[in-house]
Amino acid sequence: MASADDVAAGKPAPDPVHQALELVGVAVTEAVFVGDRVWDMKAATRGGRTPIPGTPALRGPQHRPSRERGSHHY
Repeated sequence: MASADDVAAGKPAPDPVHQALELVGVAVTEAVFVGDRVWDMKAATRGGRTPIPGTPALRGPQHRPSRERGSHHY
């Protein structure tokens, strides 16, 4: 796993994307990047990949919108 602590610049810079790919030995041209935040999309794009937007459902029920708080809150 790569985090902002492992690189010179965190997201939205592409450094974490490149670090993660290096750790698993995958070329950027072979990678798929899924993210659920605007910073993920920017980091993937700046890292040379077209991002695939994820949804809160991919993160588990605790991150789904609450009807009581309104659907814009996660």
